[in-house]
Amino acid sequence: MKTVDARPRVPGMQAMTLSINGDKAMFYNVRLLGAQDPLMDLFGTHYFNQCYIQGSIDFIFGGARSIYQVKGLILIILIIEITIIASIQMLGISV
Repeated sequence: MKTVDARPRVPGMQAMTLSINGDKAMFYNVRLLGAQDPLMDLFGTHYFNQCYIQGSIDFIFGGARSIYQVKGLILIILIIEITIIASIQMLGISV
């Protein structure tokens, strides 16, 4: 699994890990580690397979439509100028 670690070295700072500004991007086996707002899924349609996204606030935000597949579970998320603040662990799903 490839890791992108953008966690700030100064406490309380924001660190966006990835910004997607295109259409039809695919990500496989990627770990995105950030603080606030780790993934900006700005617009378009994207696919995330077996990816791990970690942050402290607003895990995923933007205006895109994306599919997240983790160990057979498929989540289709439409982001309409809101943020996703729940993690899979918070939903009680074991991965």
